Amino acid sequence: MISDEENTNHTLKAFHLPGVRLLLCVSVFVPLAYFLNLDEMSLFVTVLCGFLCAILASRFIGYVHAFLILSATLGIYIGTNARSHHIIIPEKKILPIKAGFIGEVESIIKKDSNSLRILSVGKFDAEPLPPLSKVRIIASLKQSDNRLQGIRPGSIIRIHGLAKFPQKPTLPTDFDEETYCKGLDVQIIMNSYENNAYIVEQSYNWKTELYKISEHIIERIYAIFPSETGGLMAALLIGDKSRLTLETKTNYSLAGASHVLAVSGLHIGIIAIIILIPLGFIRNKKIKLILFILLVTLFTLVTGVQPSAIRAALMSILIMTAYTFQRKPQLLNIVCITALVIILFDPSFIFSVGFQLSFFAVLGIAIFYRPIVNKILSVLPQNYQNFVVKFLAESIAVSISATSLVAPFVAWYFDVFSLIGVFVNIIAVPLTSAAMIFGFIAVITSYISMIFADFYAILASHLIQISDVFTQSAASWSFSAIQGNNSLTVSLVVTSVTLYVIFSQNIRMFLFRIASCSAICFCIVALIDNHQHKQMWEIIPRTDMVMTVLPINSTQKFILLEDRKPHLNPRNDNALIEYLADHDSDIIIGKRGNCSEWITVKVAEKRKVKIFPVPDSLYYNIQKFIGIKKTFSVIETEKGEI
Repeated sequence: MISDEENTNHTLKAFHLPGVRLLLCVSVFVPLAYFLNLDEMSLFVTVLCGFLCAILASRFIGYVHAFLILSATLGIYIGTNARSHHIIIPEKKILPIKAGFIGEVESIIKKDSNSLRILSVGKFDAEPLPPLSKVRIIASLKQSDNRLQGIRPGSIIRIHGLAKFPQKPTLPTDFDEETYCKGLDVQIIMNSYENNAYIVEQSYNWKTELYKISEHIIERIYAIFPSETGGLMAALLIGDKSRLTLETKTNYSLAGASHVLAVSGLHIGIIAIIILIPLGFIRNKKIKLILFILLVTLFTLVTGVQPSAIRAALMSILIMTAYTFQRKPQLLNIVCITALVIILFDPSFIFSVGFQLSFFAVLGIAIFYRPIVNKILSVLPQNYQNFVVKFLAESIAVSISATSLVAPFVAWYFDVFSLIGVFVNIIAVPLTSAAMIFGFIAVITSYISMIFADFYAILASHLIQISDVFTQSAASWSFSAIQGNNSLTVSLVVTSVTLYVIFSQNIRMFLFRIASCSAICFCIVALIDNHQHKQMWEIIPRTDMVMTVLPINSTQKFILLEDRKPHLNPRNDNALIEYLADHDSDIIIGKRGNCSEWITVKVAEKRKVKIFPVPDSLYYNIQKFIGIKKTFSVIETEKGEI
């Protein structure tokens, strides 16, 4: 059994790996580029001089100085290029603005006779903002005569329309634009009509051919699998989540198993195993390596070149290369080299949520997996350590180690922290892995015999249905996840406590840490709960108005609706009307403005409610109570609105 001291020494030795040291040193110099703010010519000169100085330093001064100069040069190059693509999304709700965009279509999210939704990358220009390049947008286009029917990935498109930054939902029934766009690394949403969108260039390149292959595989999946599991199998096998319902995505997210729906290390690992089985008959190792690289790269391209897939594919290629040339691969070293290669190739990946989650998940496995497995097995007697126990210990270790670093990032970006993810993954991952294997076999054999394809498709469908039912049941538990602003704090506390308790040296220390950490967690939860109760009021901004909710007593609430601007025409806000109509408390609505009055009339048609115009005196008292002075509101006087 490996001791704690050996685990510590193993961790310390990891920092002497070349990939780890290079990535750490480069990361130190990346922020320097933000202060230098170099233009393209200055960056070129800086990088050229840096490489020349590194070569001269390695020859005349020493490799340490050359290593530092090279790290600084790479850090400045990465930071400068990343800075040029960094878009700061404002926190405040911003109304749509007129904008223009030209770029390359990356993927088609939705396509039917009435609408078209595409994901595109290119140049964005709007009057309040400086010109932006390499911006990822989602464009929703309403179409009637199918002018854009021939659009496909690789097409160059120009769009004029209304643009906005993704916003957080203000009501429970609102669609969460921010979370959806973060998952796709999208910074801007555009809406337009097909007569304001033009295909500038319709080129047939490798992206077009890969899109055809992807569409063909998806059609094959839906031909083999029943409609109940077709969407999930398409997500598992090829990373196409466009046909999944929002409820399914939410359930997997709350259960901490959303990674199985994205092309990640799990998918690439299974693909690598499937590829290696037929390649095992090839004796020439170099030919086997070349074929492996080509097939893994093809799968990565067909699945949409997602950041997590790129990371996993490059890691699998490096590991296979190491084995081919009889070198022992160091996982932590390969993780760091992979990350460095990816951000050198495209520095904008630094801000990619998918890349960050993928990188920190596998980094956590590289750092904590082996020590956690050893710690779990060390507390069990030798005669109990059979295959099943070791499998469970390894599954728990993978879940804890992957979650340890990635959970705070998930909480930061998506305001959710799963409390049951470790346990759900122990069951969901083996089931989905087996379903993926049978699914791939079903698709491959469907070109030979539909009888065998149907057999494997039935097996895969049953496994994925079991996993889906289990995941949905787990997500429905009231304690399955922490959502909201407190999720980050809870994730940091729970992760730290888990690692702190796991690495106890004996049972006595284990019990002491459990007791002390439980007391600390109880105090933190009490403080959070107390803070939530102190802030009784709530402000909910909408497009045309602002809603302020003030509790009167345990059963009644006062709702203040005020227009953002004077003299607005009455407009519908169906989500707000439904929210107020279905509110579980008795409500009294105070109105200020035309839109507010229109909403109150619609609410009064659906439920019994008290309505009155709010005078200035009451309005100013509410402002003082809340402590916020609103700038966009209607001023009402005795003579009416002004």
